[in-house]
Amino acid sequence: MASFAPLVLGTLAFYLLARFTQNPVRIFTVLAAVLGLLSLAGPLTMETVPLGYRLVLGLMHVVAGGSLIWFLRKTATTHATA
Repeated sequence: MASFAPLVLGTLAFYLLARFTQNPVRIFTVLAAVLGLLSLAGPLTMETVPLGYRLVLGLMHVVAGGSLIWFLRKTATTHATA
């Protein structure tokens, strides 16, 4: 559930980029990748949590962020060619 709010914000950011910029897909991809990497700092710096848990939590961040990037890029490309 903690991934839901960032995913909604990412979708809103993509919508705004698509509305107000010339190349929203590229800008969103770079922005999302940078923020995705920064999001790994949380799970990886929790010293009291076992390493295995931190790695799985980091993987979940990658899957959630990667899924959003893939889906929005695919959607934007599909709508641009239609």
